[in-house]
Amino acid sequence: MNNYLSPETILIVDDSEENLHLLTELLIKNEYEVRPALDGESAIVAALAEPPDLILLDIVMPCIDGYQVCEQLKADQRTQDIPVIFLTARNEVSDKVKGFSVGAIDYITKPFQPEEVIARVEVHLANQKLKKQLEEQNLRLQQEIEVRITAERQLRLLDRAIAASSNGIIITDAQLSDNPVVYVNSGFENITGYTAKEVIGENCRFWQGIELSKAIDEKRNCHTVLRNFRKDGTPFWQELTISPVYDAQGNLTNFIGVQQDITNRMAKEEALQKSEERWKWVLRSTGDGIFDWNIQTGETFISTELKQMQGFAEDELANTYEALRNLLHPEDFEETLEAIAAYLKRLSPKYEVEYRLRCKDGSYKWILARGEAQWDERGNPLRMVGSLKDISDQKQAQQALQLTLAELKRTKAQLLQSAKMSSVGEIITEN
Repeated sequence: MNNYLSPETILIVDDSEENLHLLTELLIKNEYEVRPALDGESAIVAALAEPPDLILLDIVMPCIDGYQVCEQLKADQRTQDIPVIFLTARNEVSDKVKGFSVGAIDYITKPFQPEEVIARVEVHLANQKLKKQLEEQNLRLQQEIEVRITAERQLRLLDRAIAASSNGIIITDAQLSDNPVVYVNSGFENITGYTAKEVIGENCRFWQGIELSKAIDEKRNCHTVLRNFRKDGTPFWQELTISPVYDAQGNLTNFIGVQQDITNRMAKEEALQKSEERWKWVLRSTGDGIFDWNIQTGETFISTELKQMQGFAEDELANTYEALRNLLHPEDFEETLEAIAAYLKRLSPKYEVEYRLRCKDGSYKWILARGEAQWDERGNPLRMVGSLKDISDQKQAQQALQLTLAELKRTKAQLLQSAKMSSVGEIITEN
């Protein structure tokens, strides 16, 4: 009897209608779904169209006998795994051997006994079920093995990457009270001077500081910069990030720390800061204004000194090239822009221009502008930096000097004229 929830399908192939009828009734009675076929050709078509779970196949049939039907079905991937049981009156050993050789799984001789037919059908269907289950299980195992192999390969790569990283990697055991170190990579050894053997099992003294201690107590991420000491006593700066690790149940198991030696960067930043302070001091002492113009984006830095020179507060003059351009005196506008364009096109060897620049109160100051640009490999200007110097006093002095010189020239001319007139008068008197 079929003990499975869904009825299994059995294809019966026999050129005897009587045998087909008997077998059909027997199998339906045992709750199997039956599909009968009277010849080999129709049996092949039916099996390929909708493969059954088992085939009961007569050997002696017209046109195509059972051996040929079995061979064709076993040659097709769609039907090659279907168990075939031969039904035949032939009882010779050679017939049975031939049947097994073409792919049959069993042999029932006619006249058949119903109990024997049902017993063999149930056994082979059960075996087929087990075979499929084993194949599925083997497939799952193979997939699990492949997943495990892939995971192990990734772990090996990750381990190599961590070991080869120049950054220091530290892992601690958060389940123990003193949070001891359980792993460090070679990057940690290179940065600190300590070997793995010297620190594993010990509390990590490199995780000091109020912020770090608080983050560890609160079991959260932390990113900070610390000054510490190597094994030989030399100080170094480290940028440190720690992260908590939790298991599947949500329990804290470890902390992972990643440290980067930023000693050189800190030294450069300190040097840059000192340089900027000196630069600002120079600017304050000279009173010159500074601009830094990104020609590609239009973004412009305008120093506080330049804004104050024109009477503007820090937020009263926008940091744009257009803001400076709009302050140009109308009479100087075109000439100034032409000078900038000529320099940026490298038609002029340097940029040094005098022009008038409007102040906040509407008055104008004379400015001496100097600048230097940077170009890319194709000759396109990228950036221009320069200074603006208030030369109004010099201009006024020049104008006063020019007026004085003009006045002296006129006075000299008048004196010469007077001298000439006096000479003419003396000549007339003598005559």
